[in-house]
Amino acid sequence: MDVADTMIAHAKARSEALGLHGACEFICSLFPPAAPVAALQRGFDYGVAMGVMDYVANAVGFLSAARPLITKALLLSFPGQHWLRAPLRRYRYRLLSRPEVYTYDEAGIRDACRRAGFQALDILRLDHSGICYFVTARP
Repeated sequence: MDVADTMIAHAKARSEALGLHGACEFICSLFPPAAPVAALQRGFDYGVAMGVMDYVANAVGFLSAARPLITKALLLSFPGQHWLRAPLRRYRYRLLSRPEVYTYDEAGIRDACRRAGFQALDILRLDHSGICYFVTARP
């Protein structure tokens, strides 16, 4: 699922190149979707949201919508609050008329996941290019 039709087209082409035609389903929509999406009426063992939380204004709302869909784990990345990179990224995005970007700290990530109903978290903090958190959230 992606909001960008170009990303959906890329993912479809990649899945076909890997011989996965028919094994994958692709949905172009916001998440949570404005209207019901048939494919989201069932559960999924895993979900992946890499590079998504950067653009999510309401982390608890997003995670709360994802929680009932996931039976084993949701894998996420969260951009950290680096003292230099975060403000420069926000400034660059404003200059380019790109969407607002959001940053997180570990306490905020833990709180949002807990409030959304995830019980177990593994958080890996990477400092090499700013700060990024890789999170495995389990129901």
